[in-house]
Amino acid sequence: MEHIYTIPEVAELLRTNRNYVYNEIKKGRLTAVRIGTMKVRERDLDKYLDKLVDEQLLRGEEPVLQY
Repeated sequence: MEHIYTIPEVAELLRTNRNYVYNEIKKGRLTAVRIGTMKVRERDLDKYLDKLVDEQLLRGEEPVLQY
């Protein structure tokens, strides 16, 4: 079974704040499901991150990936 993240967990993983995550969901860039509260599936977070990297590459920017 894949991992399902809460919004605070996604914010922590992205090293940002919850408002940023909610805004990305509202804009339709990050898919979330409502299971009591908003949750993000691991596969949707992966798609979101892949899309961000692709957008940076299209703009000619070098994505900075830190693990």
